[in-house]
Amino acid sequence: MRLPISRGPRLRPVTPQDARACHAVFRDAVMTGAKKLYPPAQRAAWAGPQAMPDDWPDRLLAHDTWVATRGLGRIEGFVTLSAKAHIDFLYVLPAQMGRGTAARLYDQAETCARDAGTQMMTTEASHLARSFFTRQGWQVEGRQSVIRDSVAITNYRMFKVF
Repeated sequence: MRLPISRGPRLRPVTPQDARACHAVFRDAVMTGAKKLYPPAQRAAWAGPQAMPDDWPDRLLAHDTWVATRGLGRIEGFVTLSAKAHIDFLYVLPAQMGRGTAARLYDQAETCARDAGTQMMTTEASHLARSFFTRQGWQVEGRQSVIRDSVAITNYRMFKVF
């Protein structure tokens, strides 16, 4: 009997060796995926330098972080969840948008938060991510501007109560 082949992404915990691939996903999601919603100066400030910052691996490993892979293990997205149930990063490659990768990563984070007895999750979502989180039952607390390299970038404080 043959087992069905899974077409969805596989999730696994992040490893230190995944840092460069996760940084590449982050930069591609910001620079290409958010292109229609943010002008070049804002995307450049948000994405930061092309080279991976030295503290990037620590930022991933400081939280519960999962990566989504397909096929031969190429990382196509990742999510981080802090001990206080805050999603800091939820990024997928632009080619994966609308293919269930973000939803699978999000479900993993929410399940982890619920299993820990969390009553509420929070995030600061981009224009693009706001619609995704809204579809997951989240509410907007407020719009804000964050400053990166002297550039104001709009995002939304959001929450979900269980």
